[in-house]
Amino acid sequence: ENDWDVYLETLLHQHKKEEALEALKGIPCSPMTHVIGDDDSGGNGADTNTNDNTSVLPQIHDEHTIENHIGSVLPYTQRKKLERLSEVALELGKYEESARGYRELLRAFPDQWTYWMGLMDSLVL
Repeated sequence: ENDWDVYLETLLHQHKKEEALEALKGIPCSPMTHVIGDDDSGGNGADTNTNDNTSVLPQIHDEHTIENHIGSVLPYTQRKKLERLSEVALELGKYEESARGYRELLRAFPDQWTYWMGLMDSLVL
């Protein structure tokens, strides 16, 4: 497991959902690189993201870097971040924020039925 997952689970177990939501917003993560129907791809669904995915990952130069690094040295993906953020926002009753996250996930992964269920919950509740 990622260090962030352990930290978030600890906060959620202590019923500190607001803190967990704020922590999620601050987690640096690798971007989602596959977006269906991305405008830059001409609608063919091709992945045209040319960003360097390592830009959000920590650079480790020596043993002192790892000792002084805040957070995790393992990458946290944008997909995982949006999933957790949407779930926690839904639990807190922040329905618009939850729906925004699920919509972004569905743009990239339209066949994921759990995202559709999350979006419906955030719109109905």
